[in-house]
Amino acid sequence: MLAFAAVPVQANYASVTGPMTLGVGTTAEFTLEVDSGVTATYTASLRDSNNQSVGQVDSGYGQLNGSKAINVTMPSQPGSYRLWVVFSFPDNSIRYKDWMVNVVEPYVFEAVVVNDGQIAMNGVTVSFLVDGNVVGSETVNVSASSSAAVNYTWVTAPLSDGAHTLEIRLDSDDQFVNLYTGGKSHTVTFYVGQQDYGGTNWIMGILLAIIALGLVWVYRKPVRNLGRPRGRKKR
Repeated sequence: MLAFAAVPVQANYASVTGPMTLGVGTTAEFTLEVDSGVTATYTASLRDSNNQSVGQVDSGYGQLNGSKAINVTMPSQPGSYRLWVVFSFPDNSIRYKDWMVNVVEPYVFEAVVVNDGQIAMNGVTVSFLVDGNVVGSETVNVSASSSAAVNYTWVTAPLSDGAHTLEIRLDSDDQFVNLYTGGKSHTVTFYVGQQDYGGTNWIMGILLAIIALGLVWVYRKPVRNLGRPRGRKKR
């Protein structure tokens, strides 16, 4: 009598990958993948904690062989969401995959660069540091004898409650190009947290760091402040 060893059947491979933290209302690319040479059908949806479909998934249904990128738009409310994908294979097997996404209100940093010279300065780099760490940078063109605003949107997990520092650095050796506050660098303190001020709900989420009549700003919405702001960024 011949004896045959059982050969395990390898399950079809499937995966979902993409960003883990995104700003509210933003659209990002996620990658669906199956084994090359295998054609699978998929359905994809973004779900909230109540398993309700939210946001928008472009190409939420289709076929793929290998990998395929789909665009997903996040909802307008912060929270934890999951991209839920069901893969169906020709052998009638089904694989369920999900990818968790933390949707947050981004921090927005804004400053003004001044050019007191007679020559336009293009590609001036402005760096933004939070608690001593560089979180991003932007470039700005400043006409002669003029000024230009530059802002950076920082998408990150919520900062811990309490005081934090924002440093703005200007990467320019030109003596006529400076921050509006003067010099090549300026540091302000902002606060994260909530506190009730007689029932008033502040639009900003962290204390506005307003220097030189509001020309260096940092804000986040829509939670309340630790300290009463002296002004607000108009939307």
